[in-house]
Amino acid sequence: ERIGVTNLNGSRVAADLGHYVINTAEEIESKSDSKIVVNYRLGPKNVERSLDQLADLIQQQLLTSKKKIVVHCFWGMERSVLAVVWYLHKKLGLSMDQAYERVRSIRPIAIDHRSWVLA
Repeated sequence: ERIGVTNLNGSRVAADLGHYVINTAEEIESKSDSKIVVNYRLGPKNVERSLDQLADLIQQQLLTSKKKIVVHCFWGMERSVLAVVWYLHKKLGLSMDQAYERVRSIRPIAIDHRSWVLA
């Protein structure tokens, strides 16, 4: 309920609303509180390391703040989606299928990139 996925434009709105904004895109700067890059070109181990850091950060923010957490990349379809899916999988115990289903129920444009980790 307190986690959202958006694109660059949505991240600006989220920042203006006072939400905790996390940027997962290397190529853009935004009004984010944190930036942890998800770069599939560096291979699955690197992606998993970044996703683990993101999951820890999301969990920490949920436990220590009342702010909504908004995760973004450029289009809000791939890296940010995978970050939230990974959080749901690693921290809440959902299967990857269940996690993607949950995210897609709210953000239908979500693209499944679990292959970036499971390759």
